[in-house]
Amino acid sequence: MTKNEMKEHTKELYTSAVKIFKDKQTINLAIFENVFEDDYMKAFVLLLSYFKLADVPNEVLEICIDGRDIPQDTYEVFYEYCQNKWLFNAYADVRKTIKDFEEGKF
Repeated sequence: MTKNEMKEHTKELYTSAVKIFKDKQTINLAIFENVFEDDYMKAFVLLLSYFKLADVPNEVLEICIDGRDIPQDTYEVFYEYCQNKWLFNAYADVRKTIKDFEEGKF
């Protein structure tokens, strides 16, 4: 799989994971169906939590904490995607704060 394909699949994985964490019933269903038992998913969920890209419930973190190793190149793609997503959100927050400051909202 090429690096671009991995990035595209990572984007799809992110979209799916965020949808899971939006609803308690969906989280429970994902736990019941062992979605978080896959080592790739465990690593990705831990990165989502680390970068605060999703509100990962403690029960899911407990499942994911014992994740095994995944290939380094896959981990790097996951990490880079989450890091870039976090940076994008941080830049948006900074731009909003500057705009609010310029408009005298402080």
